[in-house]
Amino acid sequence: MVPLKISEQTLVIEENWDRCEREIERMWQEGFYITDFDYGDGVYHVVMSAGTGWSEQYIESGSEFPERKIEEAWDEGYVVTNIAIDDEEWILVCTAGVRGIGGQSWQGTEHFDDFEDSFHEALHQGLTMTKMAYDDEDGLYIAMLAENLGWEQQLSYWEEIEADMYLGGERRRGYQRQYRKPRNASHNRFSERFDRMGKNWDPNNRQVELEEEAMVTDIIDHDGNYFFVESFDTPYREQCIHRREHWDDIDMIVQERWSEGFFITTAAYIYDGWVLVFSR
Repeated sequence: MVPLKISEQTLVIEENWDRCEREIERMWQEGFYITDFDYGDGVYHVVMSAGTGWSEQYIESGSEFPERKIEEAWDEGYVVTNIAIDDEEWILVCTAGVRGIGGQSWQGTEHFDDFEDSFHEALHQGLTMTKMAYDDEDGLYIAMLAENLGWEQQLSYWEEIEADMYLGGERRRGYQRQYRKPRNASHNRFSERFDRMGKNWDPNNRQVELEEEAMVTDIIDHDGNYFFVESFDTPYREQCIHRREHWDDIDMIVQERWSEGFFITTAAYIYDGWVLVFSR
């Protein structure tokens, strides 16, 4: 889940999950909480952030989808801020003190068309997707949904991602996303703001230049494409997206972006490479 605010970040990078958990527990004691993570190329990469306003966190894992553990977390006043799968197990991050959202729910589908339909149905009901996950072995798509967050959202896809991209701010440029409209017309809440960006974006038109840019709030892979959830009304107004095959090639970029006041809000291992979204 993209936190509403961040003041500082660090990374936990480990090949062994037990060592990774021990380091995470150490960072919890220092006031850092998991804000995103993924598993790729045999290594866990965990983004931990301070200044989120969150108060407590714990991790659950298991080979089966953790439906019961999700419900237990809700019963104890926690929300699910991250969910992902490594080669063998689902990993669930449960967090207390998350402000800005009401009740939470989840949806699971076995087909991507059904996943899209459930996404648009959730938007129609005023819900916000805070996290999505995909288990390619079982073909299961998962969406975590929240009430009251109020982000206007759209699902889009790009066949390719450039190595370095900038969204928002003075360096803004138009990218040719393909937006996914609902098949059910009654769920069509397609925003004119997305319409301007996706079809009629004009870099010479100052009025359009001043329009708010949608921010990427999550990424998954499907059928050879990069699928994004893009959101309006987040606290962020500028993003950098970087794609590299190896983490060693992106590590220097992480340090540079942190020095510029950006923070990692999404980290994903897709198609044998890392995609990091930095926001400020």
